[in-house]
Amino acid sequence: MRTRVYWSNGHPKHHTNEDDGQLGCLLNCMCNRDPMAHAHVNFTRSGLPIKEMKHIAKVTWGDESAADQIGDYTPINPYKMKRLQWVIARTEPHNMLGLYSWMAPWEYCPDEKNQYVGDPNMEAKIFSAVTGVNKTGDDLDKDGIRAWLLQRVYTMRQLGSSNMRKDHDMVPGWIYTDPKDRKPFTKGTVRMDPDDISKSFDIFFEQVGCDKETGVPTTDTLKAYRLDFVIPVLQKEGLIK
Repeated sequence: MRTRVYWSNGHPKHHTNEDDGQLGCLLNCMCNRDPMAHAHVNFTRSGLPIKEMKHIAKVTWGDESAADQIGDYTPINPYKMKRLQWVIARTEPHNMLGLYSWMAPWEYCPDEKNQYVGDPNMEAKIFSAVTGVNKTGDDLDKDGIRAWLLQRVYTMRQLGSSNMRKDHDMVPGWIYTDPKDRKPFTKGTVRMDPDDISKSFDIFFEQVGCDKETGVPTTDTLKAYRLDFVIPVLQKEGLIK
């Protein structure tokens, strides 16, 4: 009988460190259930050689180091967490617009002449064509992060937590194990390193405008994403200052 392995928030292991190292681990901390996000695994499991994947990573997220070969992970860097932010930004619109993220987004394509680089603005083009409301890919990404921030502050209220990093964003101990006791960042293992995961949270929270220590969105971030209306409520409940 197969033993199911669960994430800290209660859902079964699904596209975590076995698919995308640190990115997969943190992504599974950002929702209250299985995030059902495929923007990361569509890329890592695309079948493209790592050389092409790294080229697409440089074009899309700014540096080749945003992507690793599965089972050949490297220590965390800001570009990996920039890619995580992008994955979240795309997953939320997919949920809201009814796009099936088993295929989207389209950061890569079968066109060898274009070095397999796709069109990351495809979702925005579809949205604009259907609704008549013109949006760029960046516009839609901002909408996605806005939705994620709203979900996060709602979860803060549900938990009564002013420290999401301690009360919500927990990783299970099994990500730090390997059946052959291979060390993290050794080719052939998906074992993570605790200090590296902690640093990943630091980088990610700074990038998305959350307090690094608590993982709580700052008031400046909430204002920047037109979420001013939640600030008085959170202050009244003692969840932010």
